[in-house]
Amino acid sequence: MIKLEVVKTEKYCYINAYLDDETERVGKLGVEYKGEKKAKIIYVITNIKHTGIGIATAMLNKAIELFKGYELKLNVVPMPREGESLNHRTTTGLVNFYKKFGFVRTDDPCFVEMIKKN
Repeated sequence: MIKLEVVKTEKYCYINAYLDDETERVGKLGVEYKGEKKAKIIYVITNIKHTGIGIATAMLNKAIELFKGYELKLNVVPMPREGESLNHRTTTGLVNFYKKFGFVRTDDPCFVEMIKKN
């Protein structure tokens, strides 16, 4: 079972994920407030030992719930983790993952950015 902890500050919201009664954090998601009903997801990270069990999904669903009515943006940047091949996670794979949550690509030609309208 995934347990989520939400920590809010004036400018940021952090969502930490834990498994059952474990104290080790297995995932983290950070959101930055960007103005009137606008926010940006600045990172979504899961522990490589615990991928594929719904941690990122749970954190994203929580962020979408917390920021209902907001325009949410994120940059799609595959980040290699220790012990993982960069080929494992690609921009295309991440774009397809975020699409499941209602994010769509913007037309920015410089980098892959996605947005979820309120």
